[in-house]
Amino acid sequence: FDESSADNTGHVLAAFGGHGQTLGVSRAVKRAARFLRQTQDPGTGLWEGRWGINTLYGTTQAGTGLLRAGESPQAPYLQKAARTLMSFQNADGGFGESTLSYVDDRHRGRGASTPTQTAWVLEFLCQMGLQHAATVPKAVDYLLENQDESETWRDDSVVGTGHPGILYMEYPAYPKTFPVMALANYLTTSR
Repeated sequence: FDESSADNTGHVLAAFGGHGQTLGVSRAVKRAARFLRQTQDPGTGLWEGRWGINTLYGTTQAGTGLLRAGESPQAPYLQKAARTLMSFQNADGGFGESTLSYVDDRHRGRGASTPTQTAWVLEFLCQMGLQHAATVPKAVDYLLENQDESETWRDDSVVGTGHPGILYMEYPAYPKTFPVMALANYLTTSR
């Protein structure tokens, strides 16, 4: 009963791009990119997430996949996605979105900050080349300031989706991996 999704398509594009299968050489990558352009919300630039809470996950995974598969960070549809995501930043510098976003569009991109969701957005913004936008250092600071005494992150929120509107999941490994990956990407791309 699962249809194609933006987040899974983004993951596959990232993998293809890492092995040289890019928009310039692969018909499958071109078809996947076309699917993502067709499923993007034209008003906001966001994609819905299927396996993570919701537009923060869908947009960051679709966008990162497109970039790793050779799409230009100057592409207007990716620029729109980045601008919309940056507008969701919370006062504490983090990002968050609740399960309510699946049932009420007013909650899209909105919610208490979580390390996992902040990392997703940070990773995408770094891939977009936006390391020097005011949003990025605030997200980095949020992650650095919210480590616990063992210098890792706790995230007791629900950021995984089993079945939208029905079942959501907590993944204990997410706050241990995604912030490290995003901060490493930030350090690598900020040089």
